[in-house]
Amino acid sequence: MKRRVLVVVLALSSGCGFDRERPSPIETDEQANLSVEVLSPRTGTVLGAGTDVTVEVSARDLSGDRLEGIGFVARRSGSGGNATLDSLAQATGGGTLAVREFTFTVPALLPVNTQIDLFGIAYGPGAQVRVSAPRSVTVIPCMENVPGC
Repeated sequence: MKRRVLVVVLALSSGCGFDRERPSPIETDEQANLSVEVLSPRTGTVLGAGTDVTVEVSARDLSGDRLEGIGFVARRSGSGGNATLDSLAQATGGGTLAVREFTFTVPALLPVNTQIDLFGIAYGPGAQVRVSAPRSVTVIPCMENVPGC
């Protein structure tokens, strides 16, 4: 009797000793075909330092309704690591298309002719993310009689 118990225990324990694929609680099998772009401001736009600018982003899931969120990032170009100046994201609650406007305040102390790159971000299920091509804008000092100031 002891031998049978020992054989059964050994057989059961050896079956559990190998590595196998296990599902992750944070990653899903769902895939989205994400697309995202910054609609405004246009590349080449000149912004006054210290002013507010509206960043409009459009994101979509081209193959379904798994768009989970939308956002933007503003980075200072050429600053050694492209320092992030501002960023924001919002949940969409699913769907195929989202267009959002975000307000970004251009830092008042940036040097003249600083280039800022604006990126749109689309979030899908799990850790799925798509980043747009940048829209580059230029910063000038904000003075009287300067358009946009």
